[in-house]
This record gives sequence, C-alpha cells and structure tokens, in this order.
Amino acid sequence: MSNKVYEDILYNEDKKNKFLSQYNKQTQTIYRQSFIQSRLEEERLEKDLGEFNLSEIEELMYAFNPLTIAASKARASVIRTYIDWYISNGYMEKAQTNINPMSTIDAETWYEKFVNKEEVLYYSEEQIRAAVDNAVNYQDKAIIQLLFEGAAGKWLSELRNLKEEDIDWDNSILTLYDSDEGIRNEETKRLFFASDKLMSILEKAIAEKEYQKKNGTTEARNPVSDLLENGYVLKPARTRNEYEERIEQHVIYRRLSVLAELYDMPYLRAKNITRSGMLWMAKQILDRDGVLEKPQYIEIADKFNISFVTIGKTTMRSWVPLKQFINIESLNRIYG
Repeated sequence: MSNKVYEDILYNEDKKNKFLSQYNKQTQTIYRQSFIQSRLEEERLEKDLGEFNLSEIEELMYAFNPLTIAASKARASVIRTYIDWYISNGYMEKAQTNINPMSTIDAETWYEKFVNKEEVLYYSEEQIRAAVDNAVNYQDKAIIQLLFEGAAGKWLSELRNLKEEDIDWDNSILTLYDSDEGIRNEETKRLFFASDKLMSILEKAIAEKEYQKKNGTTEARNPVSDLLENGYVLKPARTRNEYEERIEQHVIYRRLSVLAELYDMPYLRAKNITRSGMLWMAKQILDRDGVLEKPQYIEIADKFNISFVTIGKTTMRSWVPLKQFINIESLNRIYG
C-alpha cells in the first residue's frame, strides 16, 4: 500500500472532514494521509473506518506497512482517536457495540507485529562510503560524511554553521555550533573529532567554486552553478539573493534527495544517514567490547550529541531510546 499513489479522496468525506476540522493544518495533513490510505479498505468492506472491528483494524495496519514501531503507534493513534470521535458523535450504525475495539490495546508486541522488518531503513558503512565516493560535488560528500560521523544539530545547524575557522587542521577537530533562531549559539559549542576522510573532504569542499547539477548528469543548458562564497563550508548556489549568509536547510535536503534518486537509495535522508552512522559505531564498539549495554550506548550518544535527560538528581544522555533501532538484530540485518 505504501508504494502506491492515491487520489486525495476520503471515504465518507463529510464525516472525515468534520473530524479533521478540530485540528490545526499540520495535524490535519498527517491524519488525512492515513484516511487516504484507509479508503481502499473502507470501500472493500463497505463501511467507515469508525465501524471497523479489531481484526479489520489489524488488516489495515498491515496494509499501512509501517517501518518502525513509532510509525506503527502513530498510525494506530489516528485510528483510535477517530473511532473514539465516531462513537461519541453517535455515528455507530452497523457495529454491535459502542466500545472502541482498540481501547484494551497496550502491549508493545501488538504494534510491533505490523512493522515491516524486511525493509532496511539504514545503510551499511560500505553503502555510505559508496554514496560519498560517487558524489561528484565535494559539497555533497561533506554533507553525507558529516552526518554519518555525528554532526547534525537542530535543523542541521551544526553543518550549516560550520566555517573554515572552526576547523583545527592539525588535530582533526571541528568546533560545531547549534543554532537558536538562526544564530550560532555559543552555549551549544562542542568539539568534534573528525576522520581523516572527512578532513580531506572538507578541505576540497571549501575550495570548490562550482556545483555540478544532478551529480553531473543533467542535460540542462547550464549544467553548473557558481557557489556563493559566504564564509561557510557548505555553500548555496549563487543567485540574485547574494545576501544569504548560510545555506538553508531545505537546500541540504534537496541535494540529498537528488542523490537518493540517482543512487536508488530511497532512505538516503539526513536522519537515516545519522542513524546509519550510529549503527556503524555500534558495530565497532560491539566488536571491541563484545556487548551493547548502557556504557556503550552512552558512548554513541556522546558522539552524536544526543540530548540530556534528568531522572531524579541524575542528568545523563538520553540513551535508552537508541535501543529501539541500535540492537543486535538490526546490526545483523545490516552487517550480517
């Protein structure tokens, strides 16, 4: 179901729109996507999603094809919320009970069983290395390698804020800054140890003056764009808006999207590259220590600057959520 393009049509559209009207536009967009995809099941069963029984809900959940437990829970939450609303508004016509069939579901295993574990969201070190090596622009190589080694920040600010002056060439150390409303935040400053490969890429990215469109494969009349020398490592293409101080987040996303399509790597996205780097680091740590436990997860969290959490009087990296995707099973799927 997830690979098909659907018309933006809802089953019982008046009811669905009335339900959606309670929410802001962002939430409406998220919920509407689930309703667009539920339409085929509703048409097949000839009844509204609000009247689905548990077995019918489970069939729909499998059809959603979630790739993570979080995605599975999000889809289930939409269904549960809609059915509650449907019942409370007196629409239950065909069902034999006014009790939400999802009201008793709380086991993690229920959500987990719908997750497509055959689809691999993350890439091996070899695949990422190939993606970097096959990029013709050092600007693009730098984006992928920075993310893979652990630089990111809010709105990718650690990448976007990086200047040549932040690079200690002798010791292979970068000084990274996150952002607060587009301004380099001194309180977020951290030292980041870079690989020799990343240092070499950054040097060439800084020297790069032109950007080859579509990784050098475009047939456009102007296949190359001049890069704007803005004092940052990552540079936007030169346009009329030459006042632009640093590259915009959406430009990074667009560059990755082009490479993802050319490489046939649909999950070559910023978050997934970062998590692929975490998994590679986890593999190296597992080979070194033989275990993946709290100290090892905290080591990964430190490198990738995972946020802190305070529990009682103790403040530490929020390492527990990493276990959801960094585990022996996921490492075996990627690295065998």
